[in-house]
Amino acid sequence: MKNTIISANLLLALIQPAFGTELTKEEREQFEQNFCGEAWAHFLPDDQKFTAENVELAALQHMNPDNRCVQNIEQKEFDRIYDEVKKSAASSFKNSKSSFEVMVKFELTTSNPATFEMMVRDDTESDKAQLLAFKSNLEKIKNFHSNQGVIYIVFHYKIKPTTSQAS
Repeated sequence: MKNTIISANLLLALIQPAFGTELTKEEREQFEQNFCGEAWAHFLPDDQKFTAENVELAALQHMNPDNRCVQNIEQKEFDRIYDEVKKSAASSFKNSKSSFEVMVKFELTTSNPATFEMMVRDDTESDKAQLLAFKSNLEKIKNFHSNQGVIYIVFHYKIKPTTSQAS
């Protein structure tokens, strides 16, 4: 046991000076890539994955392109945009008669209104009305901002046909 403690202390003494030095730009980028990855993925418990019976939020991520390790958004602000998009997805897709996927990428800045891009996979002509309704709802989501710089928030929804019949 003493050998382990001595070895750990020796290792700490050898590593510690590296933490006190300033990283070069290349070293910081390598660290960010290895430690932080491309984006922050949000874990959603099973009871929060489904916006509606047939609308699954398959992935929720956010990314700061200037510093991958910094979240760059207040939790309250993130929760607000999450709730708005969730309501829009539920109201737009709850009566879907087909399967398709929708990915929405929001761009938030400190001062400009939020903007978004929407991509769709496997949609059919019959999905057009609900996709337009979803897009229209998303266009109303403007008053969201980052703490500093730019942040991207991505919502990936998988929509399936509704199994229950409306009365």
